[in-house]
Amino acid sequence: MQPESLFPHCDELIDIAPPSRESIEFDETIDGLIFQFWKATLRHVDVAFELQLALSELRRHRPAFALDGGREAALSRAIVAAISSSIDRLPPGYNRRQLTACGRAALVIVRHWSREPGACPAHADDARLLVGLVDRDLRNMLDFSHLQERKANRRQATVAELMRKTGGSFAGNTALARAA
Repeated sequence: MQPESLFPHCDELIDIAPPSRESIEFDETIDGLIFQFWKATLRHVDVAFELQLALSELRRHRPAFALDGGREAALSRAIVAAISSSIDRLPPGYNRRQLTACGRAALVIVRHWSREPGACPAHADDARLLVGLVDRDLRNMLDFSHLQERKANRRQATVAELMRKTGGSFAGNTALARAA
């Protein structure tokens, strides 16, 4: 008599090979992209920083496998949410139409990933370029913000030093007052 199996429906699944290292890395990259775009929707984070990181990774990634429907939908939802959230939170002078076009281009890239990995149509390359434009634009915005912050810190340090030298008062010392 044959002993009864503890898992009768799983016996035929034993011959399935484990996922390859490349497959695992691909899944981790896609999960990372979804997470990056999700972080750009959070109100307490710097949207320019988080969106720039996500767009940069999206632009650089060359998938080894085609996306399945569920992963494509999840990544597409994350991109739409990040772009929608970013439109209201970026500085007023930022070009909203360019950001919207970038979101559409990101969706073209994701749609391309769900097809054959070897095929690379021209519109996916154009989409990658458009995402790169916004990526660089956001990076420039971050660099400018960082420079402004450093400038303010230097100004504050100069004023503090002048205050220390004059005993906390600028009265009667117009040369020091002008230097500040």
